[in-house]
Amino acid sequence: MAPDEQIPEIRIGELLVSAELVTADNVRDALELQETSSERIVNILMSMGALNADEFLEFLAGPDSYEKIDLEELDIEREVIELIPAQIARTHEVVPVTKAGTILTLGMVCPLDVETIEMLEVETGFEIQPFICSSLDLHACLDRYYSGVAEEATLTNLGGSLKLTTAVTMLRHIESFPALPGTVQKVRQMLMSDEGSAADVGEVISRDPAIAAKMLKVANSAAYGFMQRVDTVELAVSLLGLLETYSVVVTSAVVDILSKSKEFNYVDFWMESMVCAKLGKAIAQLAHVNGSGIVMAGLLHDIGRIALVHLVPQHYAKVDQGLLGIELIEAEETHLGLTHTEAGYQLARHWDFPDSLVECIRHHHRPEFASPEHRKSVAIINIADIVSRAHRFQSQNRIPDLNACSESIKLLGISMDDVMDLFDIIPESDSDSSFM
Repeated sequence: MAPDEQIPEIRIGELLVSAELVTADNVRDALELQETSSERIVNILMSMGALNADEFLEFLAGPDSYEKIDLEELDIEREVIELIPAQIARTHEVVPVTKAGTILTLGMVCPLDVETIEMLEVETGFEIQPFICSSLDLHACLDRYYSGVAEEATLTNLGGSLKLTTAVTMLRHIESFPALPGTVQKVRQMLMSDEGSAADVGEVISRDPAIAAKMLKVANSAAYGFMQRVDTVELAVSLLGLLETYSVVVTSAVVDILSKSKEFNYVDFWMESMVCAKLGKAIAQLAHVNGSGIVMAGLLHDIGRIALVHLVPQHYAKVDQGLLGIELIEAEETHLGLTHTEAGYQLARHWDFPDSLVECIRHHHRPEFASPEHRKSVAIINIADIVSRAHRFQSQNRIPDLNACSESIKLLGISMDDVMDLFDIIPESDSDSSFM
């Protein structure tokens, strides 16, 4: 873009729609998300999967658009740096590079940000000439000139930088997820204080019709197989026990918040999670390990998957859900820059889940990284997850390698024969969708 060429006074979203990089609906959804965060609309569109990073870069670097600038090769004068305060530079992801007459050259992650450019022209008194630069290069430059701390940028490729920016954006959106409903908090308080009876807990749950309905549905599901029909919430609490009741209440609330994407099979997901919970309970008994919290860990260990589906449905649709364990994590890294285990960990922290549950969510594919006090619980979920997915893929003649959980088996002091016997306790029905 020529130095004296005026940037059109048009919103970034409209520019992207005009270029057919996104739809008007994409922009509308992104603007709604922007109300709960300080993220730029471009970052939000990328995190949603609506805007392709490569196409965006091609658009920015097109013949009628912006030139790139390599900040690593520059030695910026102190008087130029001082033209823009550090807080503004960091907030708007800009760095002043050179000044010549009335023109100030500016490195920007998003040179389409007309509002920022106009604000800086007023702030500095210069006419701004924007250049596009790598997000990582820019932040390293900000640290070098504004705080004196240089960061080693291991990803200098601009596409990689945008992927990293997308991952950070997703994590910020996770932090803005709504709190779990009051029913969850009340049941947890009663559980922690040991003051609530089954009748008391049942009464609290009954005041929340949506959770109460799911509670009865779960209690009457094939996963539990109670001999009698469960007709009241109080009876369900008595049969399940307070801890498993809390697990069901939390999971029901999570489903209501996250189960919105049309591109994900939630029925299969929750069926597999219920199988994992049932297997986890059985493994804990086999290994003579305290099973406290294992059912909840089985139900919620893969919560990061539906968090990613909720945040970036189009992106996550590109990840093969038939992949297992480390292969799935590597595919998520490739497509998103963020894994379901890390997304789940951040969400678990946001919702103040117990430490044992947080560890199971974050490390169920790599139990060796779990803290020693929770490692056996994580190992239990590791085995249960592998067996539940093995059962799922049997019908496709794709049997996962059970040796992947050999270290967990050794840690728990059980045998491979014990693990193979677990297949016999998996419910035959695949139509149970108690949480949906």
